[in-house]
Order: sequence, then C-alpha cells, then structure tokens
Amino acid sequence: MLTVLIAIAPPGRAPYWVRQAWVGLEIPLGASGSLSSSAGDYKVSTAEAMQALRKEHPKAARWWEENVLHSTPPDFLIFSRSCCILNDPSSQEDADDDMDFDGWPVLDA
Repeated sequence: MLTVLIAIAPPGRAPYWVRQAWVGLEIPLGASGSLSSSAGDYKVSTAEAMQALRKEHPKAARWWEENVLHSTPPDFLIFSRSCCILNDPSSQEDADDDMDFDGWPVLDA
C-alpha cells in the first residue's frame, strides 16, 4: 500500500509545534487517499491522518480537533508535495533485489 511520510512541517495556519508534530508520521494513501489535482499534493483520509497523529502526538491531535475539526470535519486532508515523501513498498522490494545480505549494492564483476 502506498503511504506518505511527512518529512518536514507542512505549511498552514496551525502553530508551528502542531505542524511539526506531523513530521515522521506515515499515512496510508491507499483506497482512501490519492494525489490531489492541485500540483500533485497528497490527499489522505482525515480519519487515518488523525489516528496517526493521535497515536504519536495526542496534544497536537487535540489542538486539531478543537481548532480545525470541531464542526464538520473534512473527509480528506491535503499535504503539500513539498513536505512529503511517497513510500511505495513494492518499489522497495525491487530495490532490495539489488542488495547483498549486508545491504550493500551488488556489483557485477
């Protein structure tokens, strides 16, 4: 399943400490998420994103719930492509085929 790894604090109006809490979280991009039409940004399920945030940073998740999602939460959150890394496990498996048991590239002699 494709996932999005948040690599740097996403832009936005939330306080920096709340935006920084997203860094390091991996959010599924499977059936519930996709590339959005706006500049190839990543669209993820609000429920899945909040679950990941709540697990690692409950205080930041509480801030989101109280200040952004308190009325009618959106179905999706959009993360800027500039702050994310797309993780495709199937491409990693292919890359692993080119490594020896120590994780070093296999060189043809």
